Amino acid sequence: AAQLQTFNQFKIQCGAFGRLYIDVKLYVEEYSEKKTQLEQLRNDYDEEKDDKAKRVAIKQQRISVEEVERTIADLRPKLLATYDKINEMKDQFYDKDGKLQYEVSDKEATKLAK
Repeated sequence: AAQLQTFNQFKIQCGAFGRLYIDVKLYVEEYSEKKTQLEQLRNDYDEEKDDKAKRVAIKQQRISVEEVERTIADLRPKLLATYDKINEMKDQFYDKDGKLQYEVSDKEATKLAK
């Protein structure tokens, strides 16, 4: 029963890692896009014309880039911690070749399905 509980925790951690990985990947892509847009806004800005609307757009884009940076900074440690937990737990269930070694009894399978 204890091993089943540990296996359930392992599955939960694997699912959490997958979700966090996708989130981080999407935020990194968003960061790249926003950073490119910010550079484009800065390149298009003409200081001699002093276009207030463009200055505001640059400031808003910079704030948006910073928000995404903070989000990535918040998620990355969670992703790494989850990866470490999975790495610690995997040896209990997988052999050195990466094959699942944990046998689930019919009774345990019923519990897993609930």
